[in-house]
Amino acid sequence: MLGVPSSTISGPSQVIMNDTVNYSTIFGAFNTYDWNCNNAIIVSNSNNNFEILFPSVGAYQVSCTSTNICSTSTATKNINVFSNVGLAQNNHSSKVTLLNNISDGNFIILLSDNLATPYQVNVMQTNGAEINATKEIIENIKQYELNLSYLPVGIYFLRISSISSNQFFKIVKI
Repeated sequence: MLGVPSSTISGPSQVIMNDTVNYSTIFGAFNTYDWNCNNAIIVSNSNNNFEILFPSVGAYQVSCTSTNICSTSTATKNINVFSNVGLAQNNHSSKVTLLNNISDGNFIILLSDNLATPYQVNVMQTNGAEINATKEIIENIKQYELNLSYLPVGIYFLRISSISSNQFFKIVKI
């Protein structure tokens, strides 16, 4: 007897419009998977993985039905899609690089030169509201580790600014 297959969906519940996102469930050797998402564009559908593109702002629902020869289970996940309008990125002459924009909360910021002036790192929610997580980088360093593991899973924006630049980076806390 195989038991009830898992259909619990893993993946972000907040995304940005036009993002392509991967969702998955636990793989079972004898399972088949039927994925669905209202009004989204399916990029790939391979067994326990489902990659979709969210074409517009709004509420979506991802569903997965897992079936084996003994039983079936279905799970759904509600997804909120936000706009990135108003987030100007000025990274073309950047002295700042974000190494990993998807993380469990530990993000690496690289500074390409020695700090002539301090940098300030602000964390914002997708609606632009600042989170009380402002950090100031004043040491003469080339790599800064930003620990945001205490934040809930979701999408955030980092604003890294100095006297001469203001850069935005989208990050995903998983």
